[in-house]
Amino acid sequence: MANPRSFFHLAIPFNSWIYFFIFLLAGTFLSYFSLPIQEKLWLCLGGMFLPLLLGVLTTPPPEKKAVYLEESFPHFSSWLVGSLIAASFFIRFYKLSTLSLWPFPDEGQYGFYATELSEKWNWALSYDQWRKIHPIAMWLLGLLFKWMGPSLKTLWFFPAFLSALTVPAVYFFSRTFFSRSFSLIFLCLWGFSFWPIYLGRFCLAHGTTLLWLPVVLTCFGFFSRARTERLKEKWAVLFGLSLALGFYSSEYWLVVAAILGLAFGLTVYKESKNHLKLLPLFLFPQILTIPIFILYYSSSKENSYLFSVWAFQTNSFPWKEQARLCWDYLGGLFWGVETARWGYKPVWGGYLNSVETALFLTGLLELKREIHLPLSRWVLVSFFIFLIPGLLSNEFEMLRLLLVLPLLLWFCAAGTQRLLLDLSSSRRVLVGVVLMVSAGTLGVYHLVGPYQKIWHMNDQTTIRNGKSPARWRAYQILSSIARQRGPGLVLTEFEPTTFEQTLPIAVYLFNAARNPSLSPQQANWVGLLTNINYAPFLNSNFPTSRWFPLSEGLAP
Repeated sequence: MANPRSFFHLAIPFNSWIYFFIFLLAGTFLSYFSLPIQEKLWLCLGGMFLPLLLGVLTTPPPEKKAVYLEESFPHFSSWLVGSLIAASFFIRFYKLSTLSLWPFPDEGQYGFYATELSEKWNWALSYDQWRKIHPIAMWLLGLLFKWMGPSLKTLWFFPAFLSALTVPAVYFFSRTFFSRSFSLIFLCLWGFSFWPIYLGRFCLAHGTTLLWLPVVLTCFGFFSRARTERLKEKWAVLFGLSLALGFYSSEYWLVVAAILGLAFGLTVYKESKNHLKLLPLFLFPQILTIPIFILYYSSSKENSYLFSVWAFQTNSFPWKEQARLCWDYLGGLFWGVETARWGYKPVWGGYLNSVETALFLTGLLELKREIHLPLSRWVLVSFFIFLIPGLLSNEFEMLRLLLVLPLLLWFCAAGTQRLLLDLSSSRRVLVGVVLMVSAGTLGVYHLVGPYQKIWHMNDQTTIRNGKSPARWRAYQILSSIARQRGPGLVLTEFEPTTFEQTLPIAVYLFNAARNPSLSPQQANWVGLLTNINYAPFLNSNFPTSRWFPLSEGLAP
């Protein structure tokens, strides 16, 4: 227990475990109990905000060594690290093609453009006229389709593989900045928390961003730790190059570049002898960002996707609706969200479970104690800046908070480290195992339990959450025929909407009309998906055809 601090002339002792259990109790009720929004607001105020405020006012003075540099565990073998990484890989590939049955339309778009790339390569920087999908993810997926062939398994293998690669990348980055113990805790949280595994189940561009971020931070870490002038020059170039390439992964990379560029500038400023040489070495690779800036950030308001999701588009700003949207975003991070819009939201509590939320808030208190340190200030400022893309948008889309998610787990690791350091050394290993197993179990259960269940309840749930049960039914019928009669001709160009491209990816393996490895002359059946009103006309012209209504029992 730390020394008491004076608060309104009262001596209030600070004990991190007391705050942890208060946060845990409040987070459990907020996350896993069905409560009206008024009760959630009071519970959030009394169980999180007020204790957090009291903790901020009574935190003891800083210690000599930052919490992320302390060692809370004795020496551990590299076999432990390898085993944790292997287990995290298994979770990411578990039920790869059966967890959620069918992709989202956004994933179908990625699959469509990647299929085009696999058949005829191009180096386009944008693959959608409106959303302007960034190219790195598309290029990599196109190469994978060229090697493995388009299919649902390949479509979902790609994000799972990227997510798996982030685990060793994050541990390696962590070891360049933090202690062995802190890095091990961070590895456990990243490997088994819900949100890194969950986002690894969607074939979207965020996977390349999450993989590239630790690479860039590692380059910055090696630069800041370099002891010779030659090494600093080398890492300045590599850091600048990696930062520039990040613009090809996400439209939100501009925020990352601004913060890391500022951090680089302040670090170089201290190098009074060599800063005139280091800055040009860092800035020269930034010429690679010019094509992306021209393409993505110079569009007119009418043609700009970023402007279309900006909240302040009209003079009469709907403050109440925006306040509710901000509440939904924060709830999506910590205790859950109630909205009809899918928005890649969590389905059982928040992205953080109740244990992780308590660890996060405990880590926030620890950061206040160490706010005098440059890294602590950088993390805190970055956390609030990374919230901006979501809080200032006009609709709910949790992927807009993508950049803040790694910092959530960093705070959780800091909170875990503080709790362990407040225990005797003989109890730290056992308590650390209990905390990590509890947090990881809740995270994995969120994925394989409640998340998987919503796609097996009924088709109304599926349609409400953005997926197409009609196309899923069509795929079941067509794949059954293909198993009986071999490849056929699936005329996917008769789709009533060009946005929905999930069915062409699913049937590609047995579709001789599209797959160049199959001969159309060997096909002895034809399938097409079309509007139900065309069925009488087509049936009269093809009397031996069979028709399967796909929208029975579905809402309009």
